[in-house]
Amino acid sequence: MFVDLLRFVAALQMLQGHTIAALLAHAHRSGPVYQLWSQARGLTSVAFLFAAGVSFQLATESEARAADPLAARRRRRRALRLIGLGYLLHLPLAAAFTTDPAVRAAALREFMAVDVLQCIGVCVLALEGLRRAVPKARARTAISVALGVGCLAVAPLAWMWPGDGPLAPLLAYLTPRTGSIFPLVPWAAHLFFGFAVGALVRAPGRLGTTGRLLALTTLAALASALCAHWVESRVVLGHVSRLAWVLGVSSALSALGDRLARVPPRIAQLAGHTLLLYVFHVLLVYGQGVGLASWIGPRLSPLAAAAAAALVVLASCGVALYWDRLARARRTG
Repeated sequence: MFVDLLRFVAALQMLQGHTIAALLAHAHRSGPVYQLWSQARGLTSVAFLFAAGVSFQLATESEARAADPLAARRRRRRALRLIGLGYLLHLPLAAAFTTDPAVRAAALREFMAVDVLQCIGVCVLALEGLRRAVPKARARTAISVALGVGCLAVAPLAWMWPGDGPLAPLLAYLTPRTGSIFPLVPWAAHLFFGFAVGALVRAPGRLGTTGRLLALTTLAALASALCAHWVESRVVLGHVSRLAWVLGVSSALSALGDRLARVPPRIAQLAGHTLLLYVFHVLLVYGQGVGLASWIGPRLSPLAAAAAAALVVLASCGVALYWDRLARARRTG
């Protein structure tokens, strides 16, 4: 239950966070309130990747479903669609309507950059391959933890790798120096850790889900403290700290879920359509030449930016709920 609640909270954070970041005037981007908002917003991407890992683990929890070749094929197709959609949202349209080589190069660089959809898609393919290659569940969990640790450990080196040359499209998956926002190093770590956490909270034992999440939160907080003292890389410290916060939020949401008979239907529906929410709001806020970022830009007061964010949240959720209703009607029709 906590996964649906986490995805719902992360979706709201995503919608309001991107809108305010695109429209808030630079003069207002200071002070304790803005800093607190900015730090909370930094948890959104980690929460989505973490939830994607947990969801994959839950989707393959049944040995019968895990062995179903059709289910595995659907997961692979969905992963490939995510990768394709990630590139589609960044089509270099500006390059087709300009003769300026600098503008064309910038558009192509943005097209090659790896965003969160490509990151999730590649990680899902990797986990699907791991599921096929490693039959034992405990071994898969251990390997996913090792992959997560590896992504964090290599991150400081990846930030120094060159991001140009003929291999730039492939390097975009490894280093942010290509312009990638979510390269696999280190962002894939959160999805791999999510997969492992999904297995750990489902394992037999006396501790319930909330208790196990609290224990994992404590371990992540301890790891963050150790990184602050022993690891020079701010990248590693930042990601471990954010993972600890996301685990803490997951613990709180799990405790809330224990008090609920079920996730409220509207929340469950929105949590099931986070991809639609993502695509719709990206086009609404950042659409090339037609989004709010182009029409208005960063010049609103905090109150006006918050009002615009509320409208984006309402519009995006309305579209997602309407789409869900249409999908249900097609299934029952």
